[in-house]
Amino acid sequence: MGGVDTYRGIAYQHAQAVLSALDVLESDELSSIRVEGNDDVIDIELLDVSGRVAVGKQAKVRADEYTWAKAELVGLLRRWAAVDAPEGASFQFVTDGRLGPSGVQVRDALAEAAAGRRASLAELLGEDADGATVRKIACATLVQDPGGTGALLARADRQVMALLPSVRSRVDAMERARSAVDALLRLLLDRACRPDAAHRVVSRDEICCALGIPPSSTAVRSWADMRDPYLAAIAADAHFAAVPARLHPQADQPAVGVDALLVDGATPGAVAGPTGAGKSTAARELRTAAAAQGRVVIVAHAETYIPGRVDALVADTVSDVLGREIPTLTGRQILADNGTVIVIDGVSEVPEPVRTALAEDLRASVASGRGARLILLGRGLAAVRSVLPASFAPSLFRMEPFGRVRRQALAECTVDTSAGEGAARVALARAERALGDAAGNPMLLEMTIGLIASGVPFEDRAAVYNAFLDRLAIKTGADGLGVATVVLGACFARLLDEGRRYSDPYTWRRLLVEAARDQSAVIGPIEASAVDETARRSGLLVRLGQSETVAAVHDSFADYLAGLALARGAVAFPTDVKACDEERLLFAAQIGGLDLVFAETVASRLPFALPRFAPLDRRALGDGSAEELSVVLRAVLPPGAPTCADLWRHPDGRVVAFSRFDAGVWLTDDAAHAAMATRPWVAGAGGPIDLAVRLWRQWLVGALRGMGATGRPRPTSAEEARDAVASHAADVAAEVDRLVRATMPAGHRAAVAAEIGPTGLTGQILPAHDNLRRRGADWTVAYTQTKGIDVSVSDGHTGGDAHLSRRTLDSLIGASASSEAAKRVSEAIDRLAGGRWL
Repeated sequence: MGGVDTYRGIAYQHAQAVLSALDVLESDELSSIRVEGNDDVIDIELLDVSGRVAVGKQAKVRADEYTWAKAELVGLLRRWAAVDAPEGASFQFVTDGRLGPSGVQVRDALAEAAAGRRASLAELLGEDADGATVRKIACATLVQDPGGTGALLARADRQVMALLPSVRSRVDAMERARSAVDALLRLLLDRACRPDAAHRVVSRDEICCALGIPPSSTAVRSWADMRDPYLAAIAADAHFAAVPARLHPQADQPAVGVDALLVDGATPGAVAGPTGAGKSTAARELRTAAAAQGRVVIVAHAETYIPGRVDALVADTVSDVLGREIPTLTGRQILADNGTVIVIDGVSEVPEPVRTALAEDLRASVASGRGARLILLGRGLAAVRSVLPASFAPSLFRMEPFGRVRRQALAECTVDTSAGEGAARVALARAERALGDAAGNPMLLEMTIGLIASGVPFEDRAAVYNAFLDRLAIKTGADGLGVATVVLGACFARLLDEGRRYSDPYTWRRLLVEAARDQSAVIGPIEASAVDETARRSGLLVRLGQSETVAAVHDSFADYLAGLALARGAVAFPTDVKACDEERLLFAAQIGGLDLVFAETVASRLPFALPRFAPLDRRALGDGSAEELSVVLRAVLPPGAPTCADLWRHPDGRVVAFSRFDAGVWLTDDAAHAAMATRPWVAGAGGPIDLAVRLWRQWLVGALRGMGATGRPRPTSAEEARDAVASHAADVAAEVDRLVRATMPAGHRAAVAAEIGPTGLTGQILPAHDNLRRRGADWTVAYTQTKGIDVSVSDGHTGGDAHLSRRTLDSLIGASASSEAAKRVSEAIDRLAGGRWL
């Protein structure tokens, strides 16, 4: 480790120590902290009231180019197992680094062991699952916290602010908290240097003394005392959408309002929708509707979550509403409150290690079925669902597509009625022509209609964002916003490279300075502080909650700015393209165009985004076009599929592509006419990428057509119905697996399988109600899609209430397993492609 990394590691470790010292103040079971533990494997020891180790921690940084591997982590865990710690003591390894593939195995094995399944951990260690070593290591956790030292100290500042007595103002509280944290840090650094282990212990009273607070300040502040003021604050800032959000359940049910999420029950909910679909608006609507009923909904930002501290996330959110700091321990009370709903927005927009940490933080409460109900929001349902245990069946919802009726209602709310009776209708029509399928995005549609009503010209989605920012600069007097956008884009591009669109204030300042320095060589001197001030004055940048996390006013603006920076050459093309990069790459393609290297990257890493990129390829086809087309097809089609094409220019100007297995050529008119009668073909007016996507779609539609066989024979008893449902579910699951393997290259199968979700079924057979009975004996199936298959017969009509879906027996088993599986795979691909594509 170089000198810089050495100091970074020391700073990270002691920032973790500061937070751990504050944990001592919020637990009656802890009495003190020891920095630099007795054993080398432990950096931080939290000691119980008897002076024994209750929690051991090791905090390590790792440079971006390196990862943690299994050998290192297993060695670390074995050293922990050898520590003389009492039974029940836990160990936590915290790092800002990345895990390699084998490191992920260790993390997952520990997560399974924490849930009581120690087999994977035992196999990893080569030990008996019931042996002492495995039992002790099963109490260990691995936490990835990429936020860095700045975010940790900012968290400590906020936590101390909640403990300070007699503060005059928020500014006074912030200054006193920072001074207090500095004093605590100095105390911990001093103790860490002492050779005697007993002298490296800092007691609860010493922590309070360093912070300048009396021990009484650490007393619990009851959530019950804050509940009514919280509801009053929400009611005073009530949010009512012009066009209320609608949710579409996954469980074959009609669309519902957001208040459906208030239905009693401990089952977590997951809501997904593309950027701009109105997820955050829906969360605020839910909070307002709940407050009117005297119920508490807390809407937290996943961007402000620090791994391992979900209680602090909740406390900060309530603090933001009340306008005063509340202790982390109160956040823990809220999490345990059965009557509260906690919404965590932006779950899919944080890096995968942060989602993993959040899943671990929430695992115990989800598994117990007690405490606050959780609602998770994000762009992708698979990513959102990954935060919940795989064996758990949450209530799944998607934002309902913004259809024609709701678009018209939005237009009427946006356009000045004095412009004429048909003005809203005309503006909507123009917006729909300009946006195409993107008109189903309510935020983008509202922006576009507003520009049309103001007479501002634009051509595509990227131009809408550009025009909107121009208007924002004029409206707010934010001079220089045009220059600032490229610098801001470079900052957001750096963040997106890490899988996020937000930053703590310390990191944001560093990114701004670096981006301004880099761009100064191109466009002249730029002051980072001036860029920051311009962006804040315009409203383009906001600070989230009490944590003051820096983010764009909407995450789509971060994508646009990053795409602009890429198209303008201010940043390099991302080396590791991930799902979170789709939107910024789409903006970059709209601004700067699409070439083969760009398309090949998208095809190999984000294949289901290709239908959105293809229309942007307007290049004329020439001698090398057949090979370009083949490059894309090889990336998206499985082995054995035709990945080449012959080309022919139709008299009307379009180009026709005929699929084939070997290298393609340009055909003569006679050869093309003959080929059209015998070979699959597509025609388009776009470039080679557009034709490749058309051929891919054609092949998928054929491969997923399904067989026309009929379903299962009609059962004559409830027991036969049970067996038929179980057998049908097994056949469908097997056929889904076969189809995914047959239609997808190996690297793309996991994304499709995750989008499909569990293919098993757990449910009950109930007698059909008289009004649903068709002929003779008939049944209804109440079920939930699960990993396994478990079907039973209910005693009466009232069973099955715990299940999310109900269907008649005929509708469930009436179609062949092949047809049902093809339907599920096709719908999953459509969702991944952002709409109806196949």
